[in-house]
Amino acid sequence: MSIKAIELNKKLSTILSDKKRAIKERTLKNVCRIGEGKDTCRYIMRNQEDYVCVKNSIIQLTIDETVEKQGMVAKGNNCPGLINQEELVNGKEKSNQEESNQEEENYQEEENYQEKSIQKENRQEEVGKKSDKEEG
Repeated sequence: MSIKAIELNKKLSTILSDKKRAIKERTLKNVCRIGEGKDTCRYIMRNQEDYVCVKNSIIQLTIDETVEKQGMVAKGNNCPGLINQEELVNGKEKSNQEESNQEEENYQEEENYQEKSIQKENRQEEVGKKSDKEEG
């Protein structure tokens, strides 16, 4: 194995084992859209423990070229990535976990709101049915 291949292998191992790149289950489903064919994010990879976001890494260009030239089922480009490009340029490889957490909280709030709306509609329908019976 050449020195370049060994160095590349080390970099890939580092990226795939970086816990900051691990994708939470809810994000994997709602943002990465795993299992949704062409809408699934193209930058998802898997290590032994987690699904990993490889966007904004040395792997991104290869994936982009593969999608463009050879085709892939997953073609999505659904978010800025867990590791933000600006942070990489500034040499601060920080996770966008805070943004991801906020996104998940917003999603949960929306789900709760929708559930409460459905419950309210169901109660209104029940009240309406009771009123109809009392009038009849």
